[in-house]
Amino acid sequence: MELEGTVEEIKALLPDYGTQRMHISISPVETNAETGVETSSKKLSIEEKIAALYLAIPPEERLKLPIDLSDNLYHYIYGWPKK
Repeated sequence: MELEGTVEEIKALLPDYGTQRMHISISPVETNAETGVETSSKKLSIEEKIAALYLAIPPEERLKLPIDLSDNLYHYIYGWPKK
């Protein structure tokens, strides 16, 4: 499991874990001024990078994406027939 947040946010969650032993790793997080995407010094997986980019899109814009985008990606990019 991984917890991410400010010290105050994580401190508020700690009572839920009682006497469990933990390993804590701290990495600074910076926000890209152009995209608003948070990045840290740790290596991010491609899935984490995609998720960060997706979350950088305002919610009202995300709602405009078609529900079947992943199923019919080629339709939306190249105009192929829908599946």
